[in-house]
Amino acid sequence: MIGFQNMLLTVLELYVSAVVLNKYLDVFGAKRSVLVFSPKNQAIGEAYPLS
Repeated sequence: MIGFQNMLLTVLELYVSAVVLNKYLDVFGAKRSVLVFSPKNQAIGEAYPLS
C-alpha cells in the first residue's frame, strides 16, 4: 500500500504528464511509424516507400 497521499500525487503526475505530452505532440507534430518483422521486409519496404 502506498497510501492515499502518494496515490493522489501519482494520479496528478500522470495527468500532468499526459497533458504536457499531448501539447508537445500538437506543437511539433506526431508521426506514425510501423515496425514490421517479416522475412520479406525488402519487398514490403519497396511496396510502401516513406516519401
